[in-house]
Amino acid sequence: MKSPTTENDKRNDIRIRDRVLLQYKEIDEKNYEKLVHDIEEGIICPWTECSHPYFTKRISRYLKKIKEKDENLAGALEILDQKLSLLLNLLDEEKHGYRKAFKLVRVNLSASGIAFKTPKRMSRGHKLELHIGLLPEHYFFRCYAEILRVDALSKENMNKIAARFIWITEDDQDRLIEHIFQHQVIQLRMRRKHKEMRRGKKHKD
Repeated sequence: MKSPTTENDKRNDIRIRDRVLLQYKEIDEKNYEKLVHDIEEGIICPWTECSHPYFTKRISRYLKKIKEKDENLAGALEILDQKLSLLLNLLDEEKHGYRKAFKLVRVNLSASGIAFKTPKRMSRGHKLELHIGLLPEHYFFRCYAEILRVDALSKENMNKIAARFIWITEDDQDRLIEHIFQHQVIQLRMRRKHKEMRRGKKHKD
C-alpha cells in the first residue's frame, strides 16, 4: 500500500466531472476473486474486448523511455498513438457494434475511483465490474471497484454510488491519469477564455 503523501496518490485523488461510455454490474466476492485469479493466471484477458492491448498498452512503456531522452519526440509519438487507437476503436465499433452495449453516463472520475447515478439498487461493500470508455479517445478498459457509498436521490428516483477501484492495470491507470489531466487543461482554458470575454464585454459597456 502506497503512502497517502506520495506524488502518485496526489495525482490519483484529482477528480473531474466527465462523460464516459459505461457498462457495469454487481458481482459477488467469490466471482470477483475468481475473475482476478483468472486474469492474473492468464486464463482470461485483462482488457475489455474492444480495446487494442498490443498497440495501446505496450507502446506506453516505450514512450516512457523515449520521454527520458526526448520529450518532444515522445509527445509527437503519443499523439500519433492516440490517433491510431481512436481509428482502430472506431473501426471496431462500426464492425462489432460495441458502443451499443455502453451507455453515455455523467460521472465524477479520478484515477482511484468513480461516482455515478444509477436506477439500480446497490449495496455498500459490494463489488462492481466496470467497462469504461474514455472520450473522445475511445479508449476502453475493464476494472473492478468496491462500492463505498450509496445515496438515494428520491426526487430523481435514482441512486448515486461512489466506488473505489480495487483492481486496474497499471497501463490503464496511467491512461486514465493522462485523460484527467488533459480534461483539466481544457476546463482551465475554457474558464480563462470565459473570464476574458466577460471582462471585454464590461469594458465595452
